Amino acid sequence: MPLVDTDGEPVSGSLHVLVFLPEESIGSRCVAVSRASAPEGGSPMGFYGIDWAKLKASYDASRGLLLILPCSTYDGTGGRPASDLRIRVDLKGEGSVRLE
Repeated sequence: MPLVDTDGEPVSGSLHVLVFLPEESIGSRCVAVSRASAPEGGSPMGFYGIDWAKLKASYDASRGLLLILPCSTYDGTGGRPASDLRIRVDLKGEGSVRLE
């Protein structure tokens, strides 16, 4: 699960998390986790900062893996703390990645 920086575009939210799910037919499927999807002709809005060093994870056999990452968003003057980014990865069935 890598952290991706789109090299400052958009400036206020260029960080995204990629989650790879195993998929028999092609090897793996990549899901990008961003703050907001891309407007038509634009780029998705990511996060201003993600504290990868403080990643926490817990596993529940019935719900899958929960990843918790502290993140920040941009408020016009700089980064401001936001609530934790909570990503649930479940490999049952076709596999899923969702925000909680």
